[in-house]
Amino acid sequence: MVSLLTRQIREGGVDLKNFLTHHDPDVVVYDIAPPYEANWMLFKHIRSLDTMKDRKIVLTSMNKKHVEKLAGRDHTIYEIVGKPYDLNRLVRAVKEAARQRPLD
Repeated sequence: MVSLLTRQIREGGVDLKNFLTHHDPDVVVYDIAPPYEANWMLFKHIRSLDTMKDRKIVLTSMNKKHVEKLAGRDHTIYEIVGKPYDLNRLVRAVKEAARQRPLD
């Protein structure tokens, strides 16, 4: 497992395409945090990258309702507020997404 802060992408400290190519994650977990609109726009940009093709994405947020207003109902948002069972739901979502990734 590897992690990256959206700030690192936004500020140019990390080349996301190279990061994804090097680590080749099966699933990308992206947290839509405040400011929600700015992070949603960054997510849309990231999702459009050619290195994201065929990668599964699990979206999280601390404010599911607000993000659903931005994202629409086409995305499942996992609300994470720190409870152990919330994290278990996230782990299950990542495992399920990993099983859906096409094999090369």
